[in-house]
Amino acid sequence: MDEFFMNLAYQLALTVDGQTSPNPPVGSVITKNGRVIGIGAHLKAGTEHAEIHALKSSVESVNNATIYVTLEPCSHFGKTPPCANAIIEAGITRVVVGAVDPNPKVSGDGIKVLRENGIQVDMCTLEDRIERLYQPFTQFILKQEPFVLVKSAITLDGKIASSSGQSKWISSSTSRELAHRLRNKCDAILVGIGTIIADNPSLTTRLHGGGKNPLRVVIDRNLRIPLESKVIQDTERSNTLVVTDIRVEDRKIQQLNSLGVQTIQFDFGEEEWLVKLLKSLAARGIIRLLVEGGQHITTLFFDKQRVNEIHLFMAPKLIGGKDSYSIIGGEGISIIDSAIRIVDMNIEQCEEDLYIRGTPVWI
Repeated sequence: MDEFFMNLAYQLALTVDGQTSPNPPVGSVITKNGRVIGIGAHLKAGTEHAEIHALKSSVESVNNATIYVTLEPCSHFGKTPPCANAIIEAGITRVVVGAVDPNPKVSGDGIKVLRENGIQVDMCTLEDRIERLYQPFTQFILKQEPFVLVKSAITLDGKIASSSGQSKWISSSTSRELAHRLRNKCDAILVGIGTIIADNPSLTTRLHGGGKNPLRVVIDRNLRIPLESKVIQDTERSNTLVVTDIRVEDRKIQQLNSLGVQTIQFDFGEEEWLVKLLKSLAARGIIRLLVEGGQHITTLFFDKQRVNEIHLFMAPKLIGGKDSYSIIGGEGISIIDSAIRIVDMNIEQCEEDLYIRGTPVWI
């Protein structure tokens, strides 16, 4: 029975996944005598947590009830009061937790407070589903870096563009809609200047009924970005952050800043500039970063081993040609045993395409 009700809480958390940054998505269900009497989810950072929504939505007294929550109830004062205290005061006698808070500063404290007040606390992890749900948040907390997803449309022979650079459209319209759903879950989307110059994308989320527009991050070492670019001109729907070198002229920086575009500078000659960028994005509350760049940008993230998930839309097409573009460039590997392995694979049909998701593992 615990798994059934925890799964309801998990499904509630999925409905807000990507909408609560820099907080994690959390779902909660209250039951009494085997019946659901209240449900809730954390809707947005700074607003009430899932447990509070569930308590307020309850259709009868929660005294002696059980509450299921996908993440350990908080025990500290933040932008909202501690949920553990609210649970104690409400008279709930049992709490079922899906995952312990990964933050070492507070991990286990909520459970400890509940037990010290005579409340039974049990775990129900739904095998590894809840752990996977919180992987981005866990990385954000422990490594202070965003969880990086690389997304690309590729052909059967692994090409992302023809020799002329053309890539529209490799994947189907259904695949492109799924790609926008992926954007809707992410806090920032990153491309290189080559993509901006070649395609002039808006990098917004286009879904029926709207969607969340992530922060647009453009890697532009020499600040070549055209001022008429959509990411420069359209600042109403989403903010743009241009990442450039410390040697760029101040005049160019000031020009972009005057147009409402944010800029950040790194020494591109320094080995760790990408890591510094990721740390900077995490400091802005970016939990998930979606990389949609071309070959150069994708290769950069793979070379630095900074890819947590890969999302490929593989179309039943062949481009061929030594001058066409593969998803990863560079020198590549010389020994097959050293190849990057993709584990935890999930493959599904998407119109005529295959949607492939997995986790890269470096040997």
